[in-house]
Amino acid sequence: MGLHKAFYYLMYAVGFALMTAITLRRCTQKGISKKRGATYTLFTFFGGLLGAMVMGVIYTAAARSVGLEDVSYVAIFGAVIFTPLLLLAALGLEKRRDPAVNIPAVMDCITPGSFTVVICGKFGCFLYGCCYGVQSAFGIWNPLIGQKVFPVQLFEVLSMLVILLLLAVLQKRAWWIEGLAYPVTAAIYAAVRFGWEFLRAYPAPMRHFIFGMTLWQFCCVLVFAVSAAVIACICISSRKETKILSENKFSPVAAKEKIPVAGKYTDQPE
Repeated sequence: MGLHKAFYYLMYAVGFALMTAITLRRCTQKGISKKRGATYTLFTFFGGLLGAMVMGVIYTAAARSVGLEDVSYVAIFGAVIFTPLLLLAALGLEKRRDPAVNIPAVMDCITPGSFTVVICGKFGCFLYGCCYGVQSAFGIWNPLIGQKVFPVQLFEVLSMLVILLLLAVLQKRAWWIEGLAYPVTAAIYAAVRFGWEFLRAYPAPMRHFIFGMTLWQFCCVLVFAVSAAVIACICISSRKETKILSENKFSPVAAKEKIPVAGKYTDQPE
């Protein structure tokens, strides 16, 4: 059991290393300095860890409210919820100091890495056996409970890998809008996680904890709704900006300098 727990924590270390490499690479591609990229990486990781701990406390309180002693020290779903909130707050403060900070670009940079940590955390859960699926004769042996269970965490890992692959494909499309990466990934993950929750093992009181759903299914609904609203706002804002530019007879630079694009007048001496 000690070895399994060691693998659990090892996977978070692997996740941090992968997130650092992925985020720094994406920041370089976006023209963001490595120093800032490293800062965003650290803030994202520790912000996600804090969120996971907060959600662990919430889950423990929920379990105890129905008479269970089910303790969760870290709930990885909290990282999905709190990471963008904390990072956006920090980026907002940074933008007040430096207006050149491109918040949508930064969020796009940290998205693949942050969800890679989720993948590693889920795989750690699979190795440790702390979170497991319903009892199944065709499942995998869980040493913590001494039963064969459906490997729901392993399937969540595979689902997340597919989601990140889909994100990489979508970001190469001409119509892709900067800033969509996190809300799109979060929305898809929430929808998929909602389904996998039916195959996770829960004590009866937690199976229908709120509105006939598990606590995590309820969180999935909230994350999906908020992500969908953010996606809609980004798309509407982008469409308005495109419309304004298309209706303007001047290019963005020329409009500022009042110089016609055609070139009859220039700011250079003849």
